[in-house]
Amino acid sequence: RSLVEETLRRVRKEKLEEQVQIIHDDMFKVNLSDATVVTSYQLKSINMALKPMLEDQLKPGTRVIAIDFPIQGWKPVFVEKVKGGWHNKRYYTIYVYVIKPHIAKRPMLGFEVMK
Repeated sequence: RSLVEETLRRVRKEKLEEQVQIIHDDMFKVNLSDATVVTSYQLKSINMALKPMLEDQLKPGTRVIAIDFPIQGWKPVFVEKVKGGWHNKRYYTIYVYVIKPHIAKRPMLGFEVMK
């Protein structure tokens, strides 16, 4: 719980309340269909379990950021090691993915699905 509280504190400090929504909920039950960016810091096995849900719910163009554990079967558009953490002593690998139209099962806003 303290990580959520710290994140909310930082969002308020940066005055990002209108642009950021922090959800502390069951990750397998939450509706992410309106998300434009999803961040996941889970083991590979959890990312693989989340993958079908993300493909079902996210629109093309949505960014998915996985920390330290890539999402198998997806090709990242960007990978970088960054130093961070509470004491700025650890390196994390950041994988950035963009949901492609052929992956997403939801149409892009403003486009119709052709049958």
